[in-house]
Amino acid sequence: MLDHDTCQPTADVVAAIESLRPSKQRPLTREECTTPELRLEYIAQWLEAGAPHVGDVAGFNMTRFRQESACGTVCCIAGSAIQWWGQWHPDGMPSGMNGARLIGVSHEAAEKLFFHDHHNPDPAWAARCIRHYQKTGIVDWEATR
Repeated sequence: MLDHDTCQPTADVVAAIESLRPSKQRPLTREECTTPELRLEYIAQWLEAGAPHVGDVAGFNMTRFRQESACGTVCCIAGSAIQWWGQWHPDGMPSGMNGARLIGVSHEAAEKLFFHDHHNPDPAWAARCIRHYQKTGIVDWEATR
């Protein structure tokens, strides 16, 4: 309803609308991820949950961009974005650049986020690195170890 004095939605209407928006209180669904920022958030949430089997993605592994298995594909950060929202090589685009485009990171950030010098990080470490990037705009695996 509208407040008759201000012609603005009443507080209860605003609260109802806000409750329908994706939030950090409720995990996103893949279908809600219509922007690169939401896709990166979904991947962070997926990693924080331990990278469970979702759709065609059967797990997380930074040493492999994509590894087929009987129950799905094990992917890195870029690979999971492509499995869920893209194509592997649209118009001949390298997969890493396509993954960067899908989650809205620059070429420089993608190189650090997708191809780092560390051993295979676990999902929690990768999630922390993404969260650090979301806050600072800097990919820093060591700072999030």
